[in-house]
Amino acid sequence: MMGSRGCRLHGWVLVMICLTTTVGFDEEPGLVDGVSAATRPGLSVVGLIRSDFEGLANPAPPDATLTEAQVAAMVRHAVDMAGGLAYRIPQDAEWVVIKVNIVELREQGSGVITDWRVVKALIQIVAETVPGVRITIAEGPAEWIPPDSPEVQVRADVERADGFAIAGYRQLLQDPDLKGIHLDILDLNFDEVAEVSVPDGGYARDKWTLPLAILENDFLITVPVLKVHNQINMTNAMKNFIGVFPGMVYGWPKLAGYPPRSGNPGIPHNTEIIDETIADVIAATEPDFALVDAIMCMERAKTDKFGGHPRRLNMIVASADVVAADAISAQLIGMNPADLEYLTLASHKGLGQSDPRMIKVKGSPLAQVAVRFEKASKDDGAGHYGQGNRTWLLQGPFDKEQLQAGEELIDITNPAVHAGQDGWSAGVYFHDDRIDLDKHFDDPAECVVYAYAQFEAVKAQSAELWLGSDEGMKVWINGALVYEYEGRRRHRLPNDRKPVQIHAGSNTVVVRAEQNRGGYDFSLNICEPETDPRYDGNRVAGLLFSLPAGPIQEQEHNHE
Repeated sequence: MMGSRGCRLHGWVLVMICLTTTVGFDEEPGLVDGVSAATRPGLSVVGLIRSDFEGLANPAPPDATLTEAQVAAMVRHAVDMAGGLAYRIPQDAEWVVIKVNIVELREQGSGVITDWRVVKALIQIVAETVPGVRITIAEGPAEWIPPDSPEVQVRADVERADGFAIAGYRQLLQDPDLKGIHLDILDLNFDEVAEVSVPDGGYARDKWTLPLAILENDFLITVPVLKVHNQINMTNAMKNFIGVFPGMVYGWPKLAGYPPRSGNPGIPHNTEIIDETIADVIAATEPDFALVDAIMCMERAKTDKFGGHPRRLNMIVASADVVAADAISAQLIGMNPADLEYLTLASHKGLGQSDPRMIKVKGSPLAQVAVRFEKASKDDGAGHYGQGNRTWLLQGPFDKEQLQAGEELIDITNPAVHAGQDGWSAGVYFHDDRIDLDKHFDDPAECVVYAYAQFEAVKAQSAELWLGSDEGMKVWINGALVYEYEGRRRHRLPNDRKPVQIHAGSNTVVVRAEQNRGGYDFSLNICEPETDPRYDGNRVAGLLFSLPAGPIQEQEHNHE
């Protein structure tokens, strides 16, 4: 069966978008009209409901253990606040796929996997909206294989066990509340597949091999559980789609390739490229809706096996914009969306809104319900460090012998910067917090390079520069020297933290990076002052880096 979804994207079929305004059976009209009327064009809408929301018939404190009925009511309110599904799922839809997160063999309430009660409530809403539609619960686990699956070659720590049953999903097939609903469960690792192209090209790869269930449905919903992640700060609606990559192509684990030792590549999953992989799979699959299980979550890490700690929030987040759902979820746990690279990449590609100023939150007030989650440890990947500025104008390289004591090769106080003029490059976007000048300038030696950027701040305030380099580095803000390092060191994120004052409105930052031989890179972010190492590293709220008007080029990435 080829549903209307298969006619819409995926780089291999005709593009066609169908709209419907029919209200589903036994369902009151949602809040979509009121939301639309109250929302400026271009804004995305996110529904946010905590268990104590005043509109709930049986509210509960945010630390209470919730009943199934309370969870269901929260899901319905959040979906309604996000505009509902009646105006989104085509009324002739035949197949709706729900991608859950069951990455480990865990039970409901662990904070590691998606709560089946959230999914059950969603199934009921979908069935009311489009009676008779097939609904598939889908997951492609990398750490377990159901006993009735084909024999495959896997790494030793992959278990033979039914994670769908342990997590409570098999029971939904016999749930009397779901009687008459065409419901099934699918292990995406063993589904039929097709190669698809990323629209306008991918960040990590231009083509991916994906399950037909993810490509040929009529409506695709991501239902993650909200967790901290050691590589990318947070795993949620978008990262959930790493689980759609089929094991029969990408292996167990997914970065191994299949069969093992065959030379077939797995998915790019290391810290330097996982954000690009996430943005690629979202662009290739284009999920239609996000419903976030933020009831029992996980801080410090994505699982207690890696030091994670369960944290009850008793919240549900919903949106037709999966990027916006992740941006608001990041704020919900005390993170800055500007620090999540995969959000930046996705919004740059037009996949959704990551700027909170362009997102309207309906339901529980975000400022009143947001908390702070402990981030991943600084020593455990890059998921603690906020996203540094990655787009710079460059001038150089200059021979170091041109430097005179106490003098610079450009006018720091008034650099008169124009993109692509007077020796300055066009804007260059680097796919990492480490600005790799060695690669960009093809292994220069005995030189200095100047980098220029601007940033807008919402208010005058104290801040911290988070800085790193492998050799000498100077930094000026608004023409004043604020940091200087001489010598060699291992580049860390960060090497140093320097208190600074920033102005309200427009500010400038200039970096001089020195090079003798070897690696040549630097990093810079402007962070909120924070003395508690569990929470530090967030970029200053509302601070936006920018460049003078002009073209932007991307530094060549390790694109496969």
